Amino acid sequence: MRFPGLVLILKNNIYQLAKGDPECIQCNRELVPLADLLPDSLTDLSLRERRKVLATVEAMERELEVLLRDRKITETKAVFLLHEAQLVQDSVGRS
Repeated sequence: MRFPGLVLILKNNIYQLAKGDPECIQCNRELVPLADLLPDSLTDLSLRERRKVLATVEAMERELEVLLRDRKITETKAVFLLHEAQLVQDSVGRS
């Protein structure tokens, strides 16, 4: 795994989005609980844990797409977080 800290970066950015955008109720209601399900590192995860990370990140991506479509977050924020989510998925998939 090349960048085990990618998941922590994604989590922190989700937390910052929810904290910095009080208008985005869904950020707090939907994204933060998903971020809370993620580990802080991708190091030494079992196959079951990797699958759980992938499922959680995929759910996060779906929610980000809804938030973007409903104009609850900017395209810039959504694209940035979707990119980070893809990096996490790629990293988990390589392990």
